[in-house]
Amino acid sequence: MLLGLGIIICGLGCLMILERLFPDQPLAYVPGWWKRVLLINLYQLIVVVVGTYTWERWLPDAHLFHLRDFVSPLMGGIIAYLIHTWVFYWFHRARHNVYFLWLWFHQFHHSAQRIEAITSFYKAPQEILVDSIIMTILLYPVLGLSKESSVWLAGFAAFGEYVYHMNIKTPQWIGYFFQRPEAHRIHHLRNKRDHSKNYGDLPIWDILGGTFENPERMDRPTGFPVEAEARVVEMICGRDVLLAAKHKTRHAYIERYKLTTIAAILWIILGLGQSIGYVFNMPQIRGLSFAT
Repeated sequence: MLLGLGIIICGLGCLMILERLFPDQPLAYVPGWWKRVLLINLYQLIVVVVGTYTWERWLPDAHLFHLRDFVSPLMGGIIAYLIHTWVFYWFHRARHNVYFLWLWFHQFHHSAQRIEAITSFYKAPQEILVDSIIMTILLYPVLGLSKESSVWLAGFAAFGEYVYHMNIKTPQWIGYFFQRPEAHRIHHLRNKRDHSKNYGDLPIWDILGGTFENPERMDRPTGFPVEAEARVVEMICGRDVLLAAKHKTRHAYIERYKLTTIAAILWIILGLGQSIGYVFNMPQIRGLSFAT
């Protein structure tokens, strides 16, 4: 467990060194950037460690499939990662297309002007927590994998995010097998939310979903303007920092009460019910949430 986390952290450190030696893009100076990004990455690490040591103890028998009895920890991690990339492709699209999910679970990540390896987990605390819960439900209640498989999954997911966020030039052909930094910078275009591209770690999901784009280079601005990026607390509290003040009230009212937004809120509540049902062995809540 600790060895796996150590490898993940060392991998990030190595990529950060390579970014300084072979940078693809000049990165802007952003006041307070390193303080914020290091604090958020520390929070991410704490969530992963606490989750690994608690969820498996709380969910010992709540498995739809007992894959741990049939596959090795490594193979379990590979299977979980493939399914994870498909699930998160659609959840990622939802976080862009549903205004409520964008504000609370993804706006913060897209505010970063600096797209580099350490930006991978520059996310709002609630987004990190929800991502962790989804991965946990996939690992234990659904697939019935071991704690060792969870470390493999965490490693695959972490290095995947490191690679497509890193500020290092890559060959275009790689983009047909795994998302490249150049492709992901299109996803992070300045002030862009709707009709985005390249949501998944694996390009196959974007190709099937009609959201694939694999440019040779991408030099356009990313993230939010400096003033908007600095409004950290407001973004964590679900405020739209890009919306002009005079449009905020009416726009927010219309968006919040769209059918898709209401459905997304209900989806989150039902998802939490699924988690609570498994943790406290409440089959009625668990069954209702799963069926829905």
